[in-house]
Amino acid sequence: MAEMTVYYMIIGTVSCMLIAAHFFWIRRSPEQPASAAAAEAAAPALDAQTRTLVNEVMPEIVSTMQLLTSRLEEKETRLQRLMAEADQKIGTLERHLKTAPSGAPLSVFPDKYNQVFALQEQGKSVKEIARALNIEQGKVELLCNLRKKT
Repeated sequence: MAEMTVYYMIIGTVSCMLIAAHFFWIRRSPEQPASAAAAEAAAPALDAQTRTLVNEVMPEIVSTMQLLTSRLEEKETRLQRLMAEADQKIGTLERHLKTAPSGAPLSVFPDKYNQVFALQEQGKSVKEIARALNIEQGKVELLCNLRKKT
């Protein structure tokens, strides 16, 4: 589905560029036919001029299309990777919810952080907690301060 959308976008862009180039060339044409016969006589020359302009612009259009296609493919790949990561995290959360005892408060912190909080509730100092869990004192202080604010 996404590939079709990309192709339609590219086809639309190229079509718009060709139409714009055609009208741009017509407006810049210095000779304006005075009659229908003169218009018919000028048509082959105009078509040749338009083809020349299109041929000059076409490599740039193709290059731009390739660049846009490449960027869209990169973004699609990144989105697919992010969606896979999100699905994996959702699965992990669902497994944790199933194994958590009912009525138990849910924690968003890793187990080591919960150990910091448990020791803090026991009245241990920052230095004692850091030594017991082999964590830097600054990190223990930060965790304790963050918990006070939540």
